[in-house]
Amino acid sequence: MKNKVLLIDDEVAIANALRRHLEDAGIDLEVVNSGAEGLEKIAQNNHKVILLDVLMTDIDGIAVLKEIRSNEEKYGNPNVIIITNNSSSDTKEKVQALGISAFFDKGTMSAKELIEKIQEILKDKK
Repeated sequence: MKNKVLLIDDEVAIANALRRHLEDAGIDLEVVNSGAEGLEKIAQNNHKVILLDVLMTDIDGIAVLKEIRSNEEKYGNPNVIIITNNSSSDTKEKVQALGISAFFDKGTMSAKELIEKIQEILKDKK
């Protein structure tokens, strides 16, 4: 049964730090560093939770989220948690309208809060 979490973030240092925290908490994590690579992985339908950055150099997180939500047959209906440095109300409204499970500002979030949210989703979505 799929229970994996996918992190899509082009900031390698942040991705590595999150990887350490999540794996230490026993979360099965896969990391990719671009939106295009993320869409390829999501299409394999092996992830219950997607951690998605908004600001990326190839395809931004909002475009990735729109693609996921517009093609459920291809991507399924994964839980998406936004993690971003762009926590403007405009960005938050856009992603909430597309259907997300949570929104975290990278500057203020704690790894503990993120882990708790992921674990809550994984428990609910067996």
